[in-house]
Amino acid sequence: MNTRLPVLDGLRAAAILLVMISHAGLEGIVPGGFGVTIFFFLSGYLITTLMVVEWSNSEQVDLRGFYLRRAVRIIPPMIIAIFAAVFLSLVGLGKPLNGAGLIWDLLFLSNYAPLFGAGSNLPIPLWSLAVEEHFYLLFPILFIAIRIRARNATVAATCAVLCVAVLLIRIWHVEIGTAPDVTYYWSHTRIDSILFGCILATWNNPATGDRSYIGGGFGYALLGAVLIALSLAIRDPLFRDTWRYTVQGCGLFFLFNYALRGGGIVGEFLSSAPLRIVADLSYFLYLIHFPLLVTMKSLPVPPLAQYAVALALAFLFAVAVRHFVELPLLRWRKSLSAQPSIKVSSV
Repeated sequence: MNTRLPVLDGLRAAAILLVMISHAGLEGIVPGGFGVTIFFFLSGYLITTLMVVEWSNSEQVDLRGFYLRRAVRIIPPMIIAIFAAVFLSLVGLGKPLNGAGLIWDLLFLSNYAPLFGAGSNLPIPLWSLAVEEHFYLLFPILFIAIRIRARNATVAATCAVLCVAVLLIRIWHVEIGTAPDVTYYWSHTRIDSILFGCILATWNNPATGDRSYIGGGFGYALLGAVLIALSLAIRDPLFRDTWRYTVQGCGLFFLFNYALRGGGIVGEFLSSAPLRIVADLSYFLYLIHFPLLVTMKSLPVPPLAQYAVALALAFLFAVAVRHFVELPLLRWRKSLSAQPSIKVSSV
């Protein structure tokens, strides 16, 4: 069943390109961290929209099916990327690894492992997968508990309250002197970036025909763009460690809402075939590009060639994994259980 929203492919592609270009020596210019925030918002929106549609159809959410779909989607490519990174390290082409720390990665606890001096030093951004997995583990239960007695709007209101709570937690961490390079990775200080997507999915969602409290006018898109530009332009450390993610979440709410309602030329661009191809490869590209960059940097090759070869290999590797692993697993997963269909309503 079709769960593709074309503009989301474009946003997913934009997110991975921001991350990859940033890591390829342009981190001072290209906001790779914002690319991760887009991924978070997208995950919250899409997963919650699926649950909204499923509940509308059957007044339940199949938790077993939900967790099975997430496991099949996430774990096999992750294991392949980890094996590749470990192999490169063993042959002297990657970072030295702490083998004992790999268990934290496999348990989706890599974002908290440094607290216990147990990091693996694996050059894969598994911290963001950990944040998403913690969301996947807890949010469906929260969604069901609320929907048994209340409407989707109550889910949205609860998510909004949680977003405020996470902001207050970040402010508290700053007050007690917690280093910003750890609060950036923790689930309890970053999960609001996912929850903002959940708010759009349960209130004002164009994909499920919700009442349009906020329409698709260009003015809303401009507001979203201004908020995001401000979040990137303001360099004050206190703002960046606390309010930045909240402002970005609000900005993405308006931009996603605009894009999902058509978005004019922007929507057409985001729905284009090249971006859809990049979107299809985005998950494994995210996992494998940095280990390959680290490997190329260990070789006596000019920097530009290092980046070009690493990114080219990342795309080739991602194509192979997509063809031989992800698509077969996707077909197998669909044979086990059907997902609710999502189609953008005309507005």
